[in-house]
Amino acid sequence: MQQEKNKVDEVVEHLENYLDTQQQITKLTIAEKTSIIGASLLSGFIIGALFLLVFLFASIALAFYLSTFFEKAYTGFLLVTGIYFFIGIILLLFRKSLLLTPFTNSFIKNILKENNHE
Repeated sequence: MQQEKNKVDEVVEHLENYLDTQQQITKLTIAEKTSIIGASLLSGFIIGALFLLVFLFASIALAFYLSTFFEKAYTGFLLVTGIYFFIGIILLLFRKSLLLTPFTNSFIKNILKENNHE
C-alpha cells in the first residue's frame, strides 16, 4: 500500500512540475508575442513618421512646381489638395478592402506566427 501511495505522490509531483512548466512557457510566449507586436508598432510608427515628412515636403514641392504652370501660387496647392481629396474619397469608399482587411490579417499573422529560434 505504501508503494502505491509513493507512486501516486510521484505522479502528482510530476503533474505539478508539468503544469508549472506549461504555465512558464505560456507566460514567456505571451511576453514574446507582446514584445514583437510592440516593436513592430514602434518601428512602424517611426518609419511612418519619416515617410510622412518626405510626403509632406514632396507635396509642397509638387504644389510649387504646379503653380509655375498656372502662374498663381494657390492653384498648385489647390490641385495637390484636390488630388489628396480624391485619394481620401477612394480610401473612404474602399476602406474595408484596402485598409481594414490587410491590417487585420497582418496583425493576426503576427499574433499566430510560430517563431522557430533553432
